[in-house]
Amino acid sequence: MIGEGWLRHYCEGALAYLRGDYESVIVCYHKRGDNSAAKLRCCPMAIAAAIGTGDYPLFLEIESWCKSLIKAAMGADVTVLTELNP
Repeated sequence: MIGEGWLRHYCEGALAYLRGDYESVIVCYHKRGDNSAAKLRCCPMAIAAAIGTGDYPLFLEIESWCKSLIKAAMGADVTVLTELNP
């Protein structure tokens, strides 16, 4: 029922996370692609899913991406939200 693709994937990921289906959370995170805002919004669930599944490379990937956003200085709001993730 949700028309926006990124929002639908985010909601699917959030429901999967609540069910403990971490593999589906990771799939939803990877569907975010280049949409930085949506990808940033999915990071907290994806980090928890990476830890829950023992996927350390994915954890490092997300952490590195978040650190690159902080270095890019895209604005105070983005920096604060990004610093809360890892």
